[in-house]
Amino acid sequence: MHITTLLCDLDGVLTRTAKLHAKTWKILFDEFLKKHAEQNNEEFQEFNTATDYPKYVDGIPRLDGIRSFLKSRNIFIPEGSSNDPNTSITVNGLGKQKNLLFNKLLKKEGVETFSSSIEVLKKWKKSGLKLAVVSSSKNCKQILEASGIANLFDVIVDGITREEKNLRGKPYPDTFLYACKLLNARPEETAVAEDAASGIEAAVKGNFGLTIGIKNENNFNLLKQAKADTIVNNLSELVYKGNIFQSQ
Repeated sequence: MHITTLLCDLDGVLTRTAKLHAKTWKILFDEFLKKHAEQNNEEFQEFNTATDYPKYVDGIPRLDGIRSFLKSRNIFIPEGSSNDPNTSITVNGLGKQKNLLFNKLLKKEGVETFSSSIEVLKKWKKSGLKLAVVSSSKNCKQILEASGIANLFDVIVDGITREEKNLRGKPYPDTFLYACKLLNARPEETAVAEDAASGIEAAVKGNFGLTIGIKNENNFNLLKQAKADTIVNNLSELVYKGNIFQSQ
């Protein structure tokens, strides 16, 4: 497969912030679920980072993740509006609370990159491969700058871009297709690297040339079900030569 362009997710592909996101979601939802259980005289069932995180919130826009997870528990709360404070028990209020919690953890724990993946990306870029980050996160640019790799990418499409351009988030291919448009790249000659099943699903729907699943301890079966073309631990397990990706 002739590949000229690579689109990378942020969390779990370039940086290890996926664990911070999972930790943040657990803090947010466990606090909400405890109060909900007390108010409705129900048994508290905690948010499971090993199963709930990859299935309902990983890789998709923040508010969609809230709706998706709460629906799985048969819980429905008002949408609210973007003006809601983080204390509001609304989808927008929980979204703001999640963002505040994440930024606190980010400042406390910092950003760690997948160094071996970053090194091969630098090498591939020198060989002519066009690179972009496509992430649902509204903190994407902040994280890239904090990790010192923002200048590595030709294009960044994040959660802010998605809202400004009115693009559907993953599992729809809109953000990937928009990145291709900015890069003047053809989807069939573009590879997508994702650790989230929703991202692989989006790439498959968009008829991208190659889907690369990045494996972690919880997502292998989900990536396989989403029909990733290849699944690796990190990008350094691949070789890019002559516009072709191959496993080492």
